[in-house]
Amino acid sequence: MSDPEGPAYFSDFSAMAESDVARDQAAEVVRAVLAWYAGQVLKERRAPMPSPAHIEELTAAWEAARADQSRLAEASPEEMARLATHYAAQYRKLRDS
Repeated sequence: MSDPEGPAYFSDFSAMAESDVARDQAAEVVRAVLAWYAGQVLKERRAPMPSPAHIEELTAAWEAARADQSRLAEASPEEMARLATHYAAQYRKLRDS
């Protein structure tokens, strides 16, 4: 993703309808969160004194996001919108931390 702020549509999924575009947008926001966690795991592993507990915490969060990403393919429009909204908020929080 070229925009570190994320696409503008990361902020509002309330009107998301059943469509391939909506599903792709939901998948993109989950991928952004996955990429953030993967980067943080790598950063922690490369730290002079890596924290195994922090790596474990980051990895667990990555795995939870990965499970949700897998659910998107079969998610109802409501579930897809819920997941997209959740991950958009999480992405903003992670990016701002």
